Amino acid sequence: MATRAMSPGEPGLTREHWNVTSRVLVGALALLLFVVGLYWVLGAERRALQDMEPGKRAVLFQESYASFETLCQEDPGGALTANCRRQARFLSQFPECGTACRTRTSRYLASWTR
Repeated sequence: MATRAMSPGEPGLTREHWNVTSRVLVGALALLLFVVGLYWVLGAERRALQDMEPGKRAVLFQESYASFETLCQEDPGGALTANCRRQARFLSQFPECGTACRTRTSRYLASWTR
């Protein structure tokens, strides 16, 4: 029910239309903020790696890759699969992860996205 009478040629929104429109706008803004926040949180690890000093990042990569190689040589499906997936995702964010690294981690990343 309209709170004010409108003549046929009068432009404008009734109070009810304004309330609905404002709720939709607030909801859209909340959704946008949620998506931006999620994007920011998910990119934090990658940004931290990119901001590291290249020498320290290379050492971290080598140590992480050696650990991955030691623990995750077998095919996915064992007791360590979840840990290997996390390590593979982490390694794939390094610029130092070249062709050999991507080949080794791909089997864990492929099963992780299913």
